[in-house]
Amino acid sequence: MRIRVRNYAAQRQKLKMKDKQDCTELLAKILDRTSKWRRKTAAKFPDDPRNLALSLMLGQLAADSVNISDAQWETLRPYCGGWDSQIFHDGVTLSIK
Repeated sequence: MRIRVRNYAAQRQKLKMKDKQDCTELLAKILDRTSKWRRKTAAKFPDDPRNLALSLMLGQLAADSVNISDAQWETLRPYCGGWDSQIFHDGVTLSIK
């Protein structure tokens, strides 16, 4: 049990975001992971076209997210900078499912 607590603390420390690059890389990672999950779900349910379409859209968003403009970053910054990114991570994950 202690190992998990230590790992969790280490993971939380790694998730602390410092700047635009940290935030956009985390956003891209979340979007890419969900895109892959949607692709697997599409294979399980081939008659439902939504999963494949969403997988493609999420993949494109993941690729685009690392290239956000400074103006877009300023809009996003209050939600992901200067505090524990777990809140940001959870919000993004919930919004794209």
